[in-house]
Amino acid sequence: MVPRRDRALALLAPLALLLAAAPVTGDDFVYGQTYLRDRTGAETSLARAADGDVLVAVILKGTWCHVCLRQLTELSRRKARLDTLGVRVVGIAVEPHTRTVAAAKRHALPFPILSDPDHGVVSSLGLWRPRWGHPLPSIVVFDRCGEERQRFEGRRPGLRPERALMHLLETMAKEEPKGCLTVLAQRSVALH
Repeated sequence: MVPRRDRALALLAPLALLLAAAPVTGDDFVYGQTYLRDRTGAETSLARAADGDVLVAVILKGTWCHVCLRQLTELSRRKARLDTLGVRVVGIAVEPHTRTVAAAKRHALPFPILSDPDHGVVSSLGLWRPRWGHPLPSIVVFDRCGEERQRFEGRRPGLRPERALMHLLETMAKEEPKGCLTVLAQRSVALH
């Protein structure tokens, strides 16, 4: 006779496999997506760009948007403080990586502008505006675990979220570090 515990596990095994194979949704999924291209054109993700640090993703209308590029330039002036806080910054534009690399070089940015040519990440963040043909310019802040902490949407001349952004980053730096389970680790736990 099969012990009751083993029978229960046998009944739950198919459910665990379904959960493990189910698509991941939410911030973890967006964070790990490899729809982005780095300066060499290789696939990358927000998680790789963060490399375990807090990540500030500046979503650009395009490399043609002077207001968006000014936002990145302003953040580059604060790079020393951002480094001290353990913060990485990336721009994201829905353009070929050759254009994003050229724009970062032209503006002497100390951080990359990643390419999201098919707007996969921008769409997953809910920022793609098909009617406009470009994303809603935004700043999205992810913590060390890849969870979205806050976003600042919209950008126009005179709208300056830097003070609020820096306050958020200072606050996050003071928080007690929490353990992070990766999506794969969470799925592994579901199987056992």
